[in-house]
Amino acid sequence: MLHGNEKIYWQAGPSKLAIVLAPRILIEIIFAAALLHPFILRAMSTFIAVLPLPREIQDIAPFTPAGLVALIVLWSFLQESTKKFILTSERLIIRYGVMVRTEDEVELYRVIDAVHTVNVFQRLINVGTVSVTSSDKTGTVVMNSINAPSKVRNGLRKLAERCKSKRGVRILE
Repeated sequence: MLHGNEKIYWQAGPSKLAIVLAPRILIEIIFAAALLHPFILRAMSTFIAVLPLPREIQDIAPFTPAGLVALIVLWSFLQESTKKFILTSERLIIRYGVMVRTEDEVELYRVIDAVHTVNVFQRLINVGTVSVTSSDKTGTVVMNSINAPSKVRNGLRKLAERCKSKRGVRILE
């Protein structure tokens, strides 16, 4: 909910491609695929055949570990993809959550520093990370896998300076 004359200057979430190609997610996907390799499935079937389980359970049990890893991958993707960042003339609003939606904000006049980093992997898909340090209880906000991170950081910095000037706030280092 915007206050008074507040305007939205930018809003976005993490790049979906960057989320899927994130090293942690890729490792989980590779692990799930490895669990479906015929050699691994045969080994699990042999082990499960010794257990006193109904035939129907013995038939699907070897696929259970891969299914559990797939659920973990899906949950990780949902957690990252539901994040949304909104930069207004007064605040940086952060919304996140799958089951419970949470909204936090940083008043721009409280922004101390904004840094953007782009690693080799992020350069390949044109995204980066913007970290915003503030003096309020939120502390540091990290926006991962954001498109055009330098534009976002520069825009945020300009808006923060405008808010500080308007309020007469100076940050001493």
